[in-house]
Amino acid sequence: MDVVVNLSRPNSVRIPMGSIYLDQILAPDRNNFALLRLAASVAVLISHVVLLSFGMPSSEPLAGVTYYNLGEHAVNVFFVLSGILVTASLDRSSSLAGFAAARMLRIFPALIVCVLLIAFVLGPLVSALPVRAYASDANLFEFLWRTMSASTGAAALPGVFANNPYPLVVDAPIWTLKYEIACYAVLVALSAAGMFRTARRLAIVIAVTWIPIAALLIADYGRESLPLDHLARFWLCFSFGMVLYRMRDRVPLSLPLAALAAFIWWATLGDAAERIVSLLALGYTVVWLASLPAGALRTWTNRTDLSFGIYIFGWPITQTLIWLSPGLPVLPLEAETILITTAVAYVSWSLVEQPALAMRAGVVARIEGWRAKSSTADLARRVH
Repeated sequence: MDVVVNLSRPNSVRIPMGSIYLDQILAPDRNNFALLRLAASVAVLISHVVLLSFGMPSSEPLAGVTYYNLGEHAVNVFFVLSGILVTASLDRSSSLAGFAAARMLRIFPALIVCVLLIAFVLGPLVSALPVRAYASDANLFEFLWRTMSASTGAAALPGVFANNPYPLVVDAPIWTLKYEIACYAVLVALSAAGMFRTARRLAIVIAVTWIPIAALLIADYGRESLPLDHLARFWLCFSFGMVLYRMRDRVPLSLPLAALAAFIWWATLGDAAERIVSLLALGYTVVWLASLPAGALRTWTNRTDLSFGIYIFGWPITQTLIWLSPGLPVLPLEAETILITTAVAYVSWSLVEQPALAMRAGVVARIEGWRAKSSTADLARRVH
C-alpha cells in the first residue's frame, strides 16, 4: 500500500560468490521463515525449561557466554523476521485498518484461548486453594485482564505454582507481545507519514531511531533492563527486518557475509557493543539461513505454523510438569515439554489459529465495505 522509490540494485553491484538477493526468496515456497520461527520458538522453550527447573536466570543456555541467553537470542530472531514479514504484509494490504485487523487476528484468538484454559482449567487443578476460594480471588480476574491484554506475563494466579523453583509466574513469554504490537503501531505510523516512499526518508527513520537506541543500549550495558531498554532492543530488531525488506533488492545473502557477521559478533563478545552487534549479526545470519534448501520441512512448516502456540503454551506446560514431578532432571523434562507443547500447539493451530487466519479476508472485506459506505454517505452529505 506504500509505494517505494526504485531501489533496485544497479548493474554495477558485485554479488558475493554464491549469494542471492533477499527479494528472490520472499515467496513462501522459496524461504525458510516459517521453519526458522519454529526453531526460535523451540529455542525459547528449551531455554525456559532450564530456567524453570533451576529457578535462576543465570542457568539458561548461553547466559554469561553472550550478552543474551538462548531464549533472548531466539526472541530477537522473532522480531527480525517479524519486521520482514509484517512490513511485507503491510505492503500487500489495501488499507491500514485491514492490516491492523489481520495482525490482531494472528495474535489474540490463540492468546485468549490460552489464557482462558490456564485460568479456568489448569489453575483450579493445580492451585493450592480450594476451587471456591480460587474462583473468588481478585488475582484471578487481574490475571485474566492483564494477560489477555498482553500487558504482562508476570501476573499470578491464586495458589498456582507457588512452590515451584521459579514460583508464581504462569506464562512469562506473553510479556513480549506488547512490544510486538508497539512495533506494528510504529510501522503503521511511519507508513501513514510516507516515510517509506524514498530512500532518503528511510535513512532519516534509521538515523533518528537507531542512533539514540545504540546510545541507550550501550549506556545501560550491564544494568538491569528497563521497559525502555526492551522497547529499544525490540524496535532495533524489528526495524532491521523492516529495512531489510525495504532494501530487499540490495541485500545479498551469502555464506561469506554471514561468516563475516559472525566474526564481528565474536570480536565484540564481552563489550558493550555486543548488545547491538549481536542483534544485527544474528538477524542477517538467520535471513541467510532462510535462503537455504530445506525440502519437506519448508513445505510442512509453511502449511503448519506451530511457532506461536509453542511460544505461549510452553511455559505453563513446563511449570505444570515441574509441579507434577519435582526434581525431574532437565533432559527428561526438556523431552516431555517439547513433546507435549508441540502437540498442544498443533491443536491450537488446527482449531484456533488457522480458522482465525481464514477469517482475515472476510473481516478485511467487511472493514473495507464499511469504509466505502461511510465515504459514500459523507460525500452525499457534502453534496446536499
